[in-house]
Amino acid sequence: PGSSRPPPPLGPKLKVAAGPAWQKALARYSFLFPGADVAVVRTSQRALARQPRRAGEPYLTPQFGASFTVASARSAAMVALAGALFNALSGSGWGRALLLRQPALFTLGAFSDEGPSEERLAATSWKSVFFGRGWSDATPDSPSSTSF
Repeated sequence: PGSSRPPPPLGPKLKVAAGPAWQKALARYSFLFPGADVAVVRTSQRALARQPRRAGEPYLTPQFGASFTVASARSAAMVALAGALFNALSGSGWGRALLLRQPALFTLGAFSDEGPSEERLAATSWKSVFFGRGWSDATPDSPSSTSF
């Protein structure tokens, strides 16, 4: 059975920037990833938290956030504008129908009814970068300097 109750937290709540944020470590602008990754991790954590453990054995619940990055301020502005337009259109039935009828128009050709070509698939890549930070004694009042 599903539950919307989060697993027990470990340390202070992860701070997540809502809009474009400059990531000094990557020298890029980051945005929240709009996919289901974070929800899948939380669901897995809830399931694991229900598993039996030995007496006194702690269950560590790392916090997880997913984002994607772009290199330039211009690209960040374009992503923000496209996201705002998508958000506005997806809020109504006629907007969703329009988005579904014209995927290439609203994604500037990134998506279409035909799908990607073999050449485009072959040229596609991505890079995953994970950042982690921890505490020797994690409590809800531990100092919070964690962000992404």
